[in-house]
Parts: sequence; structure tokens; C-alpha cells
Amino acid sequence: MIEVELRTVFDKEEHRRLAQLLKPYSIGRDDRHSEFYFYKDGLVKISNYLSKERVKLSYKNGRAGEGNLVEMEMDIPEDKIEMFQRIFELGKPEQVQLIDQDRENFEVDGVEFALKYTDSWGHHLEAEICIEDGESQEKAEEKIREVGERFGIVFMTDQEINDFRKSRAKFETNK
Repeated sequence: MIEVELRTVFDKEEHRRLAQLLKPYSIGRDDRHSEFYFYKDGLVKISNYLSKERVKLSYKNGRAGEGNLVEMEMDIPEDKIEMFQRIFELGKPEQVQLIDQDRENFEVDGVEFALKYTDSWGHHLEAEICIEDGESQEKAEEKIREVGERFGIVFMTDQEINDFRKSRAKFETNK
């Protein structure tokens, strides 16, 4: 599965505005605590979905700002979190981040929007469509932009995301 994802960051006022506009499309709260293990060629994360009593393991072949990424996911039992943490630490990650995320998900015309707040990114939004290999990433991105425009959302370029990440490096601390 390829995750075609666009992002943007904004202030608290814009967060409130978008929350109001997207409210009719809410599919629920999705607060979570995540542990990111960054390696040279990708990342692994363990996400504890606090609002859903679910734990998910995810692999991505890159980071935000590196284009559309392949993502693989699986649920894991909560009592296996420590075992997976040890495995990922043995792999000698370049960096580990612990992130608490306030989040609400919305779905509009096949595009999933996640309105979020984290200490590392502040107020931000991710919009995504998951496609299979061989499907047009350009068409998916175009659809995300079209739906986003209806709500006045302007997405960042990969370069803007990378510049933003560098400016927020103080939040990207190791465990």
C-alpha cells in the first residue's frame, strides 16, 4: 500500500476554524501515544491508540517530506509492546521519538483528514489516500488538493516540510 499524504501546519485559530468546517465529516477522536524508531532507510512506529484501545505497528520507507511512502501496518497485542521496543532498540535506530498526539479524523469524499496537535509539529493537518501499487499517485494527490481547497487548506511542499522539520529539531529528542 502506498500512502499519498499531504501536510500543512498552522496556528491554533486555524485549527479551530478547520475543526468547525470538518465537524460534519468527523469519524471520531484518535488520540495516541507513538514511539518512532528512525533508521537510515525508513522508520518503524508503535502507536497506542488511546481512544480505541488498540496498538498498531507501522513501517514506512521514509519520513515526512520525502514524497509518497510505502506503509505497512499490523495490530499487535498490548502485552507485546515491550518486546517490540527491545527489538527496535537492538536495531540501533538513529533516533527515537516519543510523541503524544491529540487527533481527530475526518473523511471527505474518500480523503482522510487528521487534524492534530503534537509538541513537535504544533497544530497541523495530514490528508491522505492509500492506493495500491500501480495506481496513479498524481491522481490521488490531485484529489487530496481538490478536496482540501474546498476548506481553504493549502498544503506544504516536501521542501517546506523538510525546512519545517529542521526548524523544529529541538523537539526531536532521543528517548
